[in-house]
Amino acid sequence: MKRVSFIFLFLALLFIPLVQLIKPSYENVDSLPLPNLDAFAPPVVENWTVEDIPLGSTEAVSESALKTLKLDSFVQRSYKRAGKDITVYIAYWKPGTMDTRLVASHTPDRCWVENGWSCEESRNGAAMDMNGLDIVPVQYRRFKMKGHSQTVYYWLMVNGQRYQFGDRLNTYPNPLDFFRDFFKEVVRGRPEHYFVRISSNMSAEELADEPLFIQIMKSLEALGISSSNSISADTPED
Repeated sequence: MKRVSFIFLFLALLFIPLVQLIKPSYENVDSLPLPNLDAFAPPVVENWTVEDIPLGSTEAVSESALKTLKLDSFVQRSYKRAGKDITVYIAYWKPGTMDTRLVASHTPDRCWVENGWSCEESRNGAAMDMNGLDIVPVQYRRFKMKGHSQTVYYWLMVNGQRYQFGDRLNTYPNPLDFFRDFFKEVVRGRPEHYFVRISSNMSAEELADEPLFIQIMKSLEALGISSSNSISADTPED
């Protein structure tokens, strides 16, 4: 496997000069408007204490990862009530600014584990169905550290389409996916990215019945995560 990875990397490096000549340019990327991320994570919720959390202030997001990822915008918002907590983290990158492979390599599977969490349960491309609300397949994890457990859901949306992480705990995409995405971005340029993570001390079953969680999931419809027209878990992956 290491030899195959080396071959793919070597071939990719050979194409770098060509990429510099033909890749699309984004000269006006700084002038592109930023999305209103508050629309996806309500800043005020009745009977819940809402707090915005700076990035890098928790063990879930490291300072080194932030320097690498260079977010264009983000929101990380905590909701607490009567011992329950839900945290919504949404990161955004404008078109032309970030490599999909780099974004896809910084998931809880890597960042949380590197900061002391252990993964007790995982499901990749898992189906979610809550009160008739269709949710695109999700990466589901159950992490634990020092007696504390967290249910974690995450998605990477690339130009409005769900990124397919595969069927394993991803630290890095496999070489075939790496090469596939490399050539896509050569032809089309670097796309727009949203990374969405929802974590909670509640179980998956409790979250499915929690009105605030359902409200948040409905708010994510504009990103393509929840929609009556979204793909199902039974749809073959391309």
